[in-house]
Amino acid sequence: MADADIPLGHSKLCGHPDVPGGFEWPAADDVPCWFIAQFNLAEMRLLKTGFCLPRAGLLSFFYHEDSGPPGPGSRVYFFPPKGLRRADVVVDPRYGTQFHNSHLHPRLLTLSQGYRLPDEIRRYGLTPRERAVWADPKDPRAPAVIGRDDPENFDYFHEMFHRRFSPTIHRLFGVPRFEAKYPAPRGHQLLSTFGQMGDRLNFYVRKGDLDQMEFGQVKVVLECT
Repeated sequence: MADADIPLGHSKLCGHPDVPGGFEWPAADDVPCWFIAQFNLAEMRLLKTGFCLPRAGLLSFFYHEDSGPPGPGSRVYFFPPKGLRRADVVVDPRYGTQFHNSHLHPRLLTLSQGYRLPDEIRRYGLTPRERAVWADPKDPRAPAVIGRDDPENFDYFHEMFHRRFSPTIHRLFGVPRFEAKYPAPRGHQLLSTFGQMGDRLNFYVRKGDLDQMEFGQVKVVLECT
């Protein structure tokens, strides 16, 4: 898909970002970031995010790559909806234009509601009785708590749930796909996930900063599964 086929301000992956006037392309250690995605918040009005987000504007993601692992310069921006323009891409000179054209080409994004379950069952909001049952394997009521009697059945339920309610790879908010192996940095919550089945980029923001649309302390974790 060509950038010209995607309306200005629409949710999309890669390509050329839509930015306000005066925007300076983010870079760190003389290496420009990669534009990863932009999300139109107006398209989220009917979705349940759990956050009080602005009714319009763009949430835009730029990734800093440090010759393999995430670098220190990744950025997330909130752009108001007015005065946007389509910017030229600043190409990472280490990889060149061909890499950007092959891997960071534009793709239209359509937003939909999804759900993810935590990996740890004790985070499911169990009642005090259920927590007591879970903590005592000799309690005869244990089979009443999902997964306690047969972990394999719980793992199957967990997998089938995500195939039905969270089938996409790219996501906003919630918890990471493999949170047990890649827990959120302390004091942070998941903001977004991008990638493929084997490798993902998880963007985290400090708890409470999303409500203020503050993204000065973003952290990125690379999942290699």
